[in-house]
Amino acid sequence: EQLFMHSKLHQIFFALLGHFEPETSKMAFECILRYKPDFVMPCADDIKELFAKGKLRDTMIRLKEYANQGKITPRNREKLGPLLARILMGRMSARSVGKSTKDSPSARRSA
Repeated sequence: EQLFMHSKLHQIFFALLGHFEPETSKMAFECILRYKPDFVMPCADDIKELFAKGKLRDTMIRLKEYANQGKITPRNREKLGPLLARILMGRMSARSVGKSTKDSPSARRSA
């Protein structure tokens, strides 16, 4: 918090969480972790797994269990919701960016 315009940097990092490139959003999350927000720290390792390919569903289930167990308090959930929504938005847009198998030349020839 001693940096000049640290709140502006935090806003930029938060906006980059929704980036379609997973590596960019992962680095933005690492930068947010430097601020050590109290609502993220209890489940930071699990949130990092949201960026790993193939672990989205398992991580979301684990985060739901944490909420049910009380590891994520209702006050922290209010702040954690927008952060998770940004990350998920980036993950979903990343999937729509790549070409699907329907667009392959062999699929077009056979159609």
